[in-house]
Amino acid sequence: MIAAAALLLAVGAAGIGAMWLVRLVLGPNPLDRTAAAFAFSQSCVVLIGALSVALARAQWLQIAFALLLAGLAVCVAALKRARYHSLQPRLAHLPHANQAGLSDQERA
Repeated sequence: MIAAAALLLAVGAAGIGAMWLVRLVLGPNPLDRTAAAFAFSQSCVVLIGALSVALARAQWLQIAFALLLAGLAVCVAALKRARYHSLQPRLAHLPHANQAGLSDQERA
C-alpha cells in the first residue's frame, strides 16, 4: 500500500519535473529560469525520495538530501549572479559625491 502510493508520487513528481524542464528551457528571463531550475531539482528530490520508500532503499535518501543541498546552493549562486549583472548602478557610481549634498561651489 505504501509502496503503491510512493510509486504514484514518483510518477507525479516526474510529470511535474518534465513541466519545469520545459519552463527552464523556454523561460522569458534568467530569474524565471533560475526558479524553474530550483523547482526541477526539488521535483527530482521528491522523485528520489518516493522511489527510496517504494523500493525500500534507505541509502537513496542520502542522495536526495545531497541533491537538495546542491540545488539550494546553485539557486543562491544563480540569483546572486543575476543580481550583479542587472542594470542597477554600483554604489561607487551614484551621482551624489558628498554626504551633505553640497556642490563644489557651495562648499567653497
